[in-house]
Amino acid sequence: MNKKILFLILGILVGVGAYYFYLNYYKNVKPTDFVVKEATVSGEIKNIDSGAKLITIKTQDNKDFLLLVTSDTKLLDQDGNIMTFDYFQNGFLVDATGKSDENNSLILNELKITQMPNIVVFSPKPNNEVSESFTVEGRARVFENQFNIRVSISGQKIYESGISANASDAGKYGDFEKEIYLPTQRLQDNSDITLEVFDYSAKDGSEIDKVSIPLKFRSKKNLSVYVNPVFQVSFSYPSSWMADPSYKLTGSIYTAYKGSDGFFSVNAAGNDGLFLDDMIRNEINKPTRPYGSSPSIKNLQIDGQEARIVLPSADQPNELNKQAELVVNYPRTLSISGINFSLFVIYGDKDHIEKIANTLKFDKMTVKAFFNNNKLDPAVSCNKVFPVERTVFRSASVGRIALEELFKGPTDREKNDGYFTSINSGVKIQSLFIENGVVKADFDQTLQEGVGGSCRVASIRAQIVRTAKQFPGVKDVIISINGRTNDILQP
Repeated sequence: MNKKILFLILGILVGVGAYYFYLNYYKNVKPTDFVVKEATVSGEIKNIDSGAKLITIKTQDNKDFLLLVTSDTKLLDQDGNIMTFDYFQNGFLVDATGKSDENNSLILNELKITQMPNIVVFSPKPNNEVSESFTVEGRARVFENQFNIRVSISGQKIYESGISANASDAGKYGDFEKEIYLPTQRLQDNSDITLEVFDYSAKDGSEIDKVSIPLKFRSKKNLSVYVNPVFQVSFSYPSSWMADPSYKLTGSIYTAYKGSDGFFSVNAAGNDGLFLDDMIRNEINKPTRPYGSSPSIKNLQIDGQEARIVLPSADQPNELNKQAELVVNYPRTLSISGINFSLFVIYGDKDHIEKIANTLKFDKMTVKAFFNNNKLDPAVSCNKVFPVERTVFRSASVGRIALEELFKGPTDREKNDGYFTSINSGVKIQSLFIENGVVKADFDQTLQEGVGGSCRVASIRAQIVRTAKQFPGVKDVIISINGRTNDILQP
């Protein structure tokens, strides 16, 4: 468990006494050094952990504060309206009020937005390494959804292009994504470059809302990209390495490559219920001690997921050829041949494992499922529904995946935020296709079993229609049950 979360839980939720024990045993801090008090801090959101409901902000005096959002936390926009956790973005300026301690942690009573930048860049992060091509992702609220992107080195522009956001209406945020291709003849490996995303003022043509991000350029001219659609991953490796024919997965997909200077092999794990750190402990404590008597473990984040790298100690058995190990949490459970996996694993030589880790990406996308919400809509209007985002593995059947996420219902955390569903559990999609902009979705009888009342019927239809219409080109949705459209979902 994250030590800061443990600190918060033990120190404030469980009790000061339990936390004293933690401090004395692990940190050698005296109980008199620990103080809990009400506090208000202001700063810019730098990181959001949606799974743990944690937000990191940086204050004006350059201190990092860890904010814990609970089901009792009031989340407010600039006008004091109640919002959901996923409304908050990196780059927002906020005021945070709650119970604080001397380790810059805060259990939130209230989090209020004080300023929302018009352009927020999610990726790449400051000081990330990028290559000849890389993707810029973020969210923007700009005039006519049009703005600009530029890359420079030592103040000299080497790339500039227009970019668009997909906002649904004026004054709203829209996501953007842009693939950048750099002119490599003007770059040297290990160069410092600057990414700038900005808008030109409609009034005087000046540059406004500029976001500047320092980056490090690393050439990949001698690298190839490994893509594995079964394990839903991709990463870079030396072009000189060749596939090991004895490790063929399917078709042209191999799970192991090797060369004169290194190797890697991939696998999925966690099907036995092991968590990330459980697996690491099991691996290093095997009777054969595959990583030596005192391996080192690095904690890191890869593509938004918790990860660990195990590096061998000097007494590692020679036959393992300097093998190291990377284990990463999948962004969601991956099903392969009916077996569920929660961890992705790479075994590789210690000289290349971290370089590979820096390029690892999961093939994922985000879809929305729409639910009722008794906090955002206290009157519980029958056809008023609200979106929650779900990260899923990329698939051509994106509409089916979004509806499947809808039929799973809200998570426990979403329920605490007021979300609920009017749809019966266990609904099955029997067919789904789009024709001339019209989605035709057929479901089994479960959709209407025990359903009564015009309000619930309207809510069911609203949830399905809004979820299906989130995708471009969808103009209408026709719902059927066992092929029938006229006598279904009656009040």
